Amino acid sequence: MDRRTALKASALYLLAFVGTASAHAAEYDVNAWSAWKGRFLSGDGRIIDDGNGGISHSEGQGFGALLAQANDDRSAFQLIEG
Repeated sequence: MDRRTALKASALYLLAFVGTASAHAAEYDVNAWSAWKGRFLSGDGRIIDDGNGGISHSEGQGFGALLAQANDDRSAFQLIEG
């Protein structure tokens, strides 16, 4: 998944979260969160910027924490908050 695809998935996820997406949103949400987490969340809780040498940013940490909360994923949230 390239950066543009990841951003589109994130945008679609956010649209689904606020209730403006189709009836497929719930299924997409689970798949999108799982895919996003698998790609960007490292084992030490950092949100990885894979387009910039694997570094992390405070903005990414905040976005990851927001998505974890929205998906009721307490363990991911605590890992990111870490």
